Amino acid sequence: MLDSSKYDVEVLTFGRRGGMADQMEALGVKVLGPWFEGARILVHRRLRIIRAAIALLRVFCNFFIRRPDIVHFFLPESYLIAGPAALLAGVKRCVMSRRSLNQYFDRKPRYVKKIELWLHSKMSAILANSQVVAEQLIHQEKCDHRKVILLHNGVDVDFGKGERSLNFSKEFGVFEGEVTIVMTANLIEYKGHHDLLDACAELKHLNWRLLLVGKGIGSVENALMQQAQRSGIGQRVRFLGGRSDVQKILPHCDIGVLVSHEEGFSNAIIEYMASGLPVVATCVGGNLDAVVDGETGILVPAQNPKAIACALEVLIEDKVKRLSMGRRGEERVAQNFSQGKCVLGYEKIYDELSKKEPHLSDTGLLASDYMLNNM
Repeated sequence: MLDSSKYDVEVLTFGRRGGMADQMEALGVKVLGPWFEGARILVHRRLRIIRAAIALLRVFCNFFIRRPDIVHFFLPESYLIAGPAALLAGVKRCVMSRRSLNQYFDRKPRYVKKIELWLHSKMSAILANSQVVAEQLIHQEKCDHRKVILLHNGVDVDFGKGERSLNFSKEFGVFEGEVTIVMTANLIEYKGHHDLLDACAELKHLNWRLLLVGKGIGSVENALMQQAQRSGIGQRVRFLGGRSDVQKILPHCDIGVLVSHEEGFSNAIIEYMASGLPVVATCVGGNLDAVVDGETGILVPAQNPKAIACALEVLIEDKVKRLSMGRRGEERVAQNFSQGKCVLGYEKIYDELSKKEPHLSDTGLLASDYMLNNM
């Protein structure tokens, strides 16, 4: 959390205030929801342009009246709407955070990419949460490398520690002697759940249980349930839905998995590691920043169930290796991905931008420097 005595922070949202709004306000952060929060008509596909116009007017009014020193955009929608609004309102220092790979351009109209590329040139700083994201910004989107800053996500280093409070066997049907595999990710196609189920179907001879934590999106959950049943592993797979108590679940588990086809930087992986779990993850995006192959986990090719099965088999059968990788993962999170280090990074950037003549290289976080100084 940024020092509230040093920064006056407001958060503007385009959708609902969200589950953390009350918690943020209790810490002194003002959270402003949309003017017509909950009005379903404004999110209808055919009327999104009306919603976008209202959102742009709202943020423009806020920026023009409040005259913020720095405006920071997270996620593409806020960048596309609030970016032009901030420039029109005369905001002098704007920052954008890219939290994912840029493959989403392929799924959007062409004008989205054109607007983003134009906005990049107007930013005071552009933040990337993984090395691959930074490389895309510099080499594919031609961002000024002097403005691109690598700042990894951070988690509480005590995440999942001292939380063995669940009656795990009763609540989730996990029995003594079973190796518990967990994947925390919403049930979205590109997260690769179907690859994981295919992999687990190859491991029927081993004693394991799979917990899938994440909200079901559309028909994907039903399709995955049917796949598990067809593969003969339906009784070993539990769909837990969206949970707010992941920190209580992970300490009871043995292996953390993330087999996405694409990824910016996953908090799930560093939460696994903070909880002492070895990780099986695909070689995509920020997974390569987080997991040290052979030390804190095993990296596998994306969309390769056989490779996933082989990695899981190694860890299921070797408890000593699981525990050793888990300990190294905890150490790596404490050193590189702590919440404190992440917050300090934001403070350095904001402090530097607040100067009349900022020199971002003083933050020590320039992506171009980082690429020459791997962790």
